[in-house]
Amino acid sequence: MAGFGGPARTEREDMKDDPEIEMQDLAADALGRDPRVTQARDLILAAVSDARSGLTGPRPARPDRKLAYARALEELARLRGRELYFP
Repeated sequence: MAGFGGPARTEREDMKDDPEIEMQDLAADALGRDPRVTQARDLILAAVSDARSGLTGPRPARPDRKLAYARALEELARLRGRELYFP
């Protein structure tokens, strides 16, 4: 549980502090430290930032996409068993 003023610790972090428990790195931990993954993440963040810079606010719906969106909402409502409250 997170205390005031500090980030929450995971169960895994708590276990690392226990000298009786030998911990091996998870594959996900090693992958997260891989410089290729770090570079890919940085490139994705840069691309998203570039794309976002062109957004200035909400725009009206495109008429050529209204019908497809309405059909998608109908299908979702059918599969869900009821309509969305906020489509």
